[in-house]
Amino acid sequence: MPATFGGLGQWSFFFRLSKQIHWGKALPAEGLDRYTAERIPITGIVSGEVYELTSGGKRPVAGIPVTVDGSRASLSNASGGYRIEGVPEGPHEVALQLMELPANFEPGGNSAQTVVVSLRRTTRLDFELIRLSEVCGVFLDAPDPQALGNLVIHLRPTTRYTTPEPDGSFCFHNLRPGSYTVELDTIALPPLSRLSGLASVPVRLDLDKPPGLIEFRLIEDTKTKPVRKKSLQEEPQPVPRKVQQGLPGGGEGRQL
Repeated sequence: MPATFGGLGQWSFFFRLSKQIHWGKALPAEGLDRYTAERIPITGIVSGEVYELTSGGKRPVAGIPVTVDGSRASLSNASGGYRIEGVPEGPHEVALQLMELPANFEPGGNSAQTVVVSLRRTTRLDFELIRLSEVCGVFLDAPDPQALGNLVIHLRPTTRYTTPEPDGSFCFHNLRPGSYTVELDTIALPPLSRLSGLASVPVRLDLDKPPGLIEFRLIEDTKTKPVRKKSLQEEPQPVPRKVQQGLPGGGEGRQL
């Protein structure tokens, strides 16, 4: 073959061309993965359940706001679940938004916790809520309703107390489930009144069975104290035992 080309007086040449184009600075020495992570955030998901504990187990709570770092927010759905997507990889604080929590709930064991979000993974965090209840009562048949404002009702074993409204009603609000005793301070009962029945009533607060209305009945005090009579007239003087001489009828006086 070379002899043939030589006889024809022809030469053959081969060329290889290469070209590189760069925009901006050179890629970092750590590699393309880190370069991409710095410019395109790697994110994950935070999800969980909001619930309350009852005698029958967990019960989902809807409409409860949950936030990540105080900004990203999600409301729990009818099943109690919440889901927040696009959370950057790393540590974040996941919390209940207490300012928007319904008035009849308060946090259970925790209201906020720091979690570490991983790349394209779901981090789970559940929240327990405690539903608050109330104990209410009324005073019946008070002889003098205007004097009810001086009565004091205690809620044991707490240190809370209250006084009745002009219509005789009273309430203790925002109570956790448990056992209580409503106790009437009988020292300040209205004049000419006495309590008919017990001065303390035990109450059990259960989410599945609201307590009934507590009734304190006041009746008119008809018992009267014995009256001690005392005469204001002057008491008679005692008769002298010695009769003086010269009494009518003559004779000398004598010793009686």
